[in-house]
Amino acid sequence: MTSLKRPFQEMEQQGEQEGLPVIVKLICPVDRTGSIIGKGGEVIRQIRQETGAKVKVEDVVTGHPDRAVTISAPDRQRLMSRVLEVDGLDGRPVIPEQATVQLIVDRGFIGTIVGRAGASVNGIKNDCGVTLHINPPIPSPLVAPEEQICKISGPYPGLKKAVHLLLERVREALQR
Repeated sequence: MTSLKRPFQEMEQQGEQEGLPVIVKLICPVDRTGSIIGKGGEVIRQIRQETGAKVKVEDVVTGHPDRAVTISAPDRQRLMSRVLEVDGLDGRPVIPEQATVQLIVDRGFIGTIVGRAGASVNGIKNDCGVTLHINPPIPSPLVAPEEQICKISGPYPGLKKAVHLLLERVREALQR
């Protein structure tokens, strides 16, 4: 098993000490990780150089269709684009109109994301035109016991905005 089970808050604290933004963990289908890594690591190396990102694509878990990707960078959206893109008719990557992203969130931030009586999560859903569901805790080789999966689906521009708003809520909670 990889270091994936390392507590999210511990990674957040390390990121803050290094002057980095909120660390994001997301679930990526195994067949899409190639678009993040690239041939011989070319794409991930380019993303790291251009954005200053720290990106870790976790090892494949035998029999599991997904991998976890841990990101710490100002330009998380670019990497998210690489996860969500599909091959177009000309073989070049294209961002789909509708998409789904699964973020791995520390359980301690779920209340912040949901807000009082669901106000925050409902605001994100309404502002962005997305569906947002926080899965109940389930045993998974990709998710530590103190984490949960937050699944966001909808039109790509709304999805990007929803991820940004959700991460801002987490960042605000860390600052308090």
